[in-house]
Amino acid sequence: MEANRALYKSEHLLKQERYAEAQKEVQSYLATDPESIAALLLLAQTHLGLKEHENADKIVDNLVQLDPSDPDILYFKGLTQALLGKRKEALKFLDNALAYNPLMPEAHGLKAVVFFEKAEFEKSLEAANAGLEIDPENEMCLNHRSRALLKLGHEEEQMEADHQALKSNPMNPHTHASVGYSELQKGNYTQAKDHFREALRLDPNNEFARHGILQTIKATNLFYRLFLKYVFWMQGLKPQMRWAVVIIGYLLIQGLNKYAGELGALTPVAELIIVLYMIFAISTWIIGPVSNIFLRFHSFGKLVLSNDEIKTANICAVLMTGAIIGAVLLFSLDDEQIVYQNLGIYMLCTGIAMTVVISSFANATLEKSKRNLKLAGTIFGIGCALLLLTAVTLPGLALRMFNWLIYGFIGYQFFANSQE
Repeated sequence: MEANRALYKSEHLLKQERYAEAQKEVQSYLATDPESIAALLLLAQTHLGLKEHENADKIVDNLVQLDPSDPDILYFKGLTQALLGKRKEALKFLDNALAYNPLMPEAHGLKAVVFFEKAEFEKSLEAANAGLEIDPENEMCLNHRSRALLKLGHEEEQMEADHQALKSNPMNPHTHASVGYSELQKGNYTQAKDHFREALRLDPNNEFARHGILQTIKATNLFYRLFLKYVFWMQGLKPQMRWAVVIIGYLLIQGLNKYAGELGALTPVAELIIVLYMIFAISTWIIGPVSNIFLRFHSFGKLVLSNDEIKTANICAVLMTGAIIGAVLLFSLDDEQIVYQNLGIYMLCTGIAMTVVISSFANATLEKSKRNLKLAGTIFGIGCALLLLTAVTLPGLALRMFNWLIYGFIGYQFFANSQE
C-alpha cells in the first residue's frame, strides 16, 4: 500500500514539474518492484525533466529488453534517441511503435519534429497530418504542421494552421511560442514578441519562448535582423546543402583572392567582395555572443537571459575587450615595434576565436556535444594562452604557433558543425 502511494505521489510531482522529488518517490517504489514497467517509465521521465537524457535513454533501453513490443516503451526510446541527436535511430523506434499501435498521435508528432530538424519539411508535414487525422487537436502536430508549411512557402495554409492551433488551445505556452517563431521568420517582430510574452506569462520556464523573445529583442538591430534572415534561410536547407553553400563560398573567395590582381578594372570590385565576405564571415561567428553582451544592459533582455548565458556573455565581454586592445596595439604602433604589432594581431585574433569557441559549446544542446566541444575548446584555449605568453619573448615560435592555431580554429569550426 505504501509503495503504491509512492508511485501515485511521483506521478503527481511529475505533473507539477518537481522532477527531483518525483525521482525519489519512484525510486522508493522500485525498491519493492525493480521491474515495474510503469515505474521505470516514470523514472525515465524524471531524468528527461532534469535534462539527464543519457540516463533516461539507459533506463528505456532496459525497458525495451523487458518488452520489445510495447508501443509506449518504443515511443519513449524514440524520444530519448531524438533528444540525444540520434535522429535515424529515433525514427526507427517511432516507426516500430506505430507498427504496434498506429493510433499514436504523439509518435506521429515526434516524427514531425525529427523530420523538421533534418530539414525534411515535406515528411514533417506528412507526419503532422497523419497525427492530426487521429487527434485534430494534438499540439505537437499542429505546431509542426504550421512550421513545416512556412518552410515550404505555403503561407496562407500556415496562417490557417496557426489560427487552428491557437483556437484549439489558447492557453498552451508552446503553441504561442511556435506561432511566435512563425511571425519572427516572416519579419513580424511585434506580433512575435506578443506571442513570446504570452508564452512566458503562461509558463515562465518555457525555454523555447525565452530563446524566441531574445531573438526578437536582438532583431531590433538592423544588422542582426539581416543575420536572422540568413539563419532562417540556412535552416531551410538540408545539411548537405548547408555545407555546399559554405564550401562554395569559401572556394569562390579563395579564387577571387588569388586572381584579383589579374582582373584589371574589376580588381577593386573583387577586393571589395573579399572584404565584405570576411566581415560577414567573422560577424556570423561572433554576432550571437556579442549581442548577448549588449542584452546584459537591456532593460528587459537582462531579465530573460539565463544564468549560464549571463556567465557566457561576461566571459565573451572580457575576450572582446582583449581583442579591442589588440586592435589598438596593431594600428597605433609603427613597423619598428613589429613584435608588439604582432602581439596586437594575436590578441585580436585569439579574442575573436575564443569568443566563438566559448559561445559554441555554451549553445550546444546535446550533452555529448557539449562535452566534446568543451574538451576541444579547452585544448584550443591552452594553445591561445601559450601563443600570447611567447609573443614577446619568443616571437619566432609565436609566429609558427599562430599559423598552427589558424588551422586549429578552422578544424574546430568543422568539428563544432558536425556535433549537432
